[in-house]
Amino acid sequence: MSTRLLLLAFVFALSGCQKITEADQQSAIECVKANVAALQKGDVNGVLATTHPNSEAYVWTPELVKAIVEKYKLTFELEELRIEQVTAEGIQVHFVQVTKKLEGPDDFLDNRAEGIHVLKRDGKAWKIWFTRFLQTRTLDGQPLPQSRPLVEDSTPPPTETPSSPAPPAAAAPPTDSQSATPPEPRP
Repeated sequence: MSTRLLLLAFVFALSGCQKITEADQQSAIECVKANVAALQKGDVNGVLATTHPNSEAYVWTPELVKAIVEKYKLTFELEELRIEQVTAEGIQVHFVQVTKKLEGPDDFLDNRAEGIHVLKRDGKAWKIWFTRFLQTRTLDGQPLPQSRPLVEDSTPPPTETPSSPAPPAAAAPPTDSQSATPPEPRP
């Protein structure tokens, strides 16, 4: 009798799990594209719409996006975007993004960032939970200098490692030497 109850409980638990479909994976890709498009426009609400509301990034993202768009006019281009991995925890999207300055102080260096966005389900939608940057280099392939902060860092200290949330997904990440830790906000 107890084996039946255990089996029944297991079946009910599995029915609560949602399978990640091809459509879900496409939705994750579209979320990342929408995030970049919103940041390109300086649309704080648009960036928040692509950020999971339960992630820590959701709280500090508005101030970060405002600081970036007030200081710089940037362009963002996704050179690569593909599903890296699908797990029970969510969808991992690999990206390569080029960020270039059109206007603003000389402390910004055009760069190419490679990383992984981790997206989790928010109802039926997929939203960015955090981003792990693998490397960030100038467009000629040199590491970004650490002594040149791009935007004043308003990121709260991470509470989880390595799964703490990232700044707005379209913001450029820290330098290679910082890539093993969660990203700091950088345009």
